[in-house]
Amino acid sequence: MSLAMGAGTGSALLGVCQLDWAFLVSICVALGGTIVPLPISLGILIPAVVALGIWLLGRKNI
Repeated sequence: MSLAMGAGTGSALLGVCQLDWAFLVSICVALGGTIVPLPISLGILIPAVVALGIWLLGRKNI
């Protein structure tokens, strides 16, 4: 019964994390300006590196 009550918690946490990252990236890009491509490039690169790190840490060694 407890599993059924908390079934959407993981999905909700992932959604909140995605919105938080999008908010932080959009603020950084807005503050950095759009004249030079560096803020936009970092806004793509940093979350990709973080996602790769999380994926590598969560992988099981076979």
